[in-house]
Amino acid sequence: MRPSRLAAFRAVIEALRRLDDNEGGQAVLPWAAREAQWAIEVLRTTPESGRPAMYRIVAELMELSGWVATDAGQHALAQRYLLAALHAAQAAGDREHGAYILALLGFNASLAGQHREAVTISSLPRLAFVTPRA
Repeated sequence: MRPSRLAAFRAVIEALRRLDDNEGGQAVLPWAAREAQWAIEVLRTTPESGRPAMYRIVAELMELSGWVATDAGQHALAQRYLLAALHAAQAAGDREHGAYILALLGFNASLAGQHREAVTISSLPRLAFVTPRA
């Protein structure tokens, strides 16, 4: 994976986060979703040596898409994006990001009125850090 391509993705992620801060999730959701799909396309053609870094990019874009979908009140869509983010973070070996995504899943469930699921999900990040690493 070329460093310039990774830097470009990171710049887009940062720009989308700033736009979300200024305009809210509804304005950012379509753009973030398109960028996430583009990142998946790039991942498919990325050599094995560059895949962990690209999986991190996919995880960040899916997480951002989930966050802005939550902000836009589209909780089922947010859950799908956040679960995809969790899988990408796992593929990247990024346990800390995975724990953060689990917290967002719990927050989204709470806002959606799924309080039991929110409590269950919210306890999972703690477990991620006490599980021995392989």
